[in-house]
Amino acid sequence: MPHVTPESPLPRPLLSVRCQRFALGVSISALTLATPVMAQSADALSTTLTAVGAERAANKDGSIPAWVPEKQGEGWGFGKLRKDHWKYRDDKPLYTIDASNVDKYADKLSPGQVTLIKQTRRFDLNLYHLFQGQRGELFASAEQGKLLKSTDAGRLWSLLDTGCTGSLWAGVQLLDGTLLVGGLRGTLLASEDQGVTWAALQTDSTSSITGLRQLADGSVVRCPHRNEGRAVVVIT
Repeated sequence: MPHVTPESPLPRPLLSVRCQRFALGVSISALTLATPVMAQSADALSTTLTAVGAERAANKDGSIPAWVPEKQGEGWGFGKLRKDHWKYRDDKPLYTIDASNVDKYADKLSPGQVTLIKQTRRFDLNLYHLFQGQRGELFASAEQGKLLKSTDAGRLWSLLDTGCTGSLWAGVQLLDGTLLVGGLRGTLLASEDQGVTWAALQTDSTSSITGLRQLADGSVVRCPHRNEGRAVVVIT
């Protein structure tokens, strides 16, 4: 073993071994501490939580019933539409919230949602995708060609009209600041002024765009569809 004086540095192999032992000790300790927590979380999935981590219990007033595992698609098989065999396909909405009755249901909404609904003559939109801008803005793509924007972490929202009438299922802000949204039948729209004006971009496909991402080389790809196997470039 090499001779080591108090003033001399530790030989590299010895220092390496000691560091490795220390790192291994920390790893084992962390794993030991985490194991009960992980086991407790796993147990909760079969008791108080659903398989996706939502609460099984009903809400306080009972308007949202407790979740019970049950078979939903009786009679469904390959080649059939799931919606035609869904157990609750005949259920009707309990109520619709719009500007005329939003105060009545304010306890079920956030302050930002209440404000947005009051600003919109008819607020009845399905929201499909949430993405963040470069300056911290939040954007939510929706049906009817609409895009929602918030500059205060979602407390208040403004409604942007892209001029499109179809559903918008995806969105991203590019590195140069351009807003890009995509949706039904290959619709791809771009805005260089934070959503004030929009221009339609040509794509080589009429397949609906359900996801957009900019790569390190600057190109933009959409999520692949069935049998495509890989992401498809829409902008180079």
